[in-house]
Formats: sequence, C-alpha cells, structure tokens
Amino acid sequence: MKTIFRNQGLQLLFVFGLFQYSGIGQTTEIAFFKANNKGSKGNIFLMEPDGSALKQIGQSGIRPDYYPNWSRDGKKITFESYRRGGWRIWITDPDGSNARRLDNVGQDYEFDPVFDADGSHVVYSRGGDLYRVNVQSGKTELLVKTDNKYESQPDVSIYSEVIYVSGDESGSNIIKKNLKNGKETRLTSKRHADLAPVWSPDATEILFYSDRDGGFELFIMEPNGSDVRRVVSNETLKSNGIQRGKFLKLDQGWNHSLQYRASFSMDGQWIAFSANTSLSREIFIISKNGKSLRQITKNKLHDGLPSFRPVVKN
Repeated sequence: MKTIFRNQGLQLLFVFGLFQYSGIGQTTEIAFFKANNKGSKGNIFLMEPDGSALKQIGQSGIRPDYYPNWSRDGKKITFESYRRGGWRIWITDPDGSNARRLDNVGQDYEFDPVFDADGSHVVYSRGGDLYRVNVQSGKTELLVKTDNKYESQPDVSIYSEVIYVSGDESGSNIIKKNLKNGKETRLTSKRHADLAPVWSPDATEILFYSDRDGGFELFIMEPNGSDVRRVVSNETLKSNGIQRGKFLKLDQGWNHSLQYRASFSMDGQWIAFSANTSLSREIFIISKNGKSLRQITKNKLHDGLPSFRPVVKN
C-alpha cells in the first residue's frame, strides 16, 4: 500500500496569476480563494485585475470551495469542494451556475484540479496518484502511479505535457510527462522540496517553488530543467513589509494546508502571488524580472490561489 504524503511544511502560501498592467493590452478576471482567519470557511471569488468588482461565485456556507482554475477558453472553472462532506473535483460556469461533480469513482479525496490543453479533461491528484476525468462522460483514467511516492500539483501545457510533483518524506521533485507518447523526464533531482510547477502560457518556461537555498522561494526554469533562476526572494518580500502575518492552515481535520500555486500573465511577463502582511494574506503582483512589486487586495480575510481567466477573443 502506498504511503500518502502531503508536505506539512507548506504553510507559507505564494500563489500566482495574471495581472492587467500597462503594456499587456487586455483585461481579464481573476478567480481566487478567500478564507476566514482559521481557514475553516472559504469560497471562490472573482475580481478585476486591479482588485475591483469583487463577486462571489458558487455556494456560501461552512464547507469551502477551493483551488479554482480556468479552462483555456475561459468558459469553465474547475475547483475542489467540500460541499458534500469530502474533497471532490467540480466544474462550474464563471457565474457559479451549472456546478457539478466530475469524478464519482473511489473514496479517496481529490485535489489540485487543472484543465488539459483542449478543456476536454481535468487532471487531478487522488490517493497519491494522478488521474484525468472526461468533462462530458465522467470517465476516469489513471495517468501516473508510482510506489511510495505522492504525485500532486499537476499542470498541463498547450502541447499536452503535464508537469507534477513527485515526493515523499525525504523531498520532492518535478517530473514532466508527455500525455501523447508517455515519455517522462525528471526536471529536478536534488534532496530538497521543489513544488507547484506551472507552465507559462506559451510553454517556454516553468515557474516553481523550491527550498534549495534554505527557504521557499520562487524560481523559473526551462522546460528541460535547465537555466534555473530566482524570481523573488524572501528578503525582497520582507524588505517590503510582507511575510509578517500568521501562517494560515485550513482547519477541516483533513490535513490539507494552503498550497503554493503559480501562474503567468497571458504575455508571460507578470506574476501574481499571495503573501502574509501584518494582519492577513493578500494578493500581490511582480514582474518576471523581480521588479515593480504591488499589492492588489487589502482586507482582514485571507486571499490566495488566484487563477486568471484567459483572454477570449470574440
């Protein structure tokens, strides 16, 4: 039997997404998770890239909705929900209507949902392995299974290559698998924690977190694992008065910490993330070269896990 591993060090949340900034040229919405101070209640919201036009989608209640991610056509959102007494994968329209559970197979909790390249499937983690479920039929297929490793945090490129975290108690590394031919490539291999890999929109870069320099910081690398470079350091954040608040952990008795999550702007030049302030966790943006840090949200609740709606041309 596989030992299920979820890294308990994932208390510090940095989450990334798209920001409308001068030079990008088009605006879009941001879907994100907003939680109370204990993390026991939370829901998915939408906002404009400047933090305005805040609106909740989906249910209101004790059981949280979590981890929103857009389809590439911007017409659907996939997310985790505890609304029926267990973490399951759902999809919904952007206004919260037509919400439905996708996978009705198995008893294990389901995490980390993302759409594949054409939106026909959702890839997710269940029982320490990776699966994908057909959005229309609900048919489920096993994608990645290894003994004594925990596969999680997948992301799928426009070329149908999935990157994911493969980890155990000694550390975690990033793996790439081509869904068309099944070829697997290990992108990182040292004894530290590499987490939350996310493709750039054009699949030319991968954004991820690593503690390789002693504390979790954000890095970018090439699709083959080369040319690793830091985007923003903890010292940069601290010098701007960030990372002072208490860490937030969801309190549902299911051992599911707020995770790292990242995504690029549509032009690949900007990153949004969530970090601690003196009172709460807020969403910020920074350029890919580590400059022009700005805050998007400011309130007494905790904001995180933003996912940015692709720009859809009519």
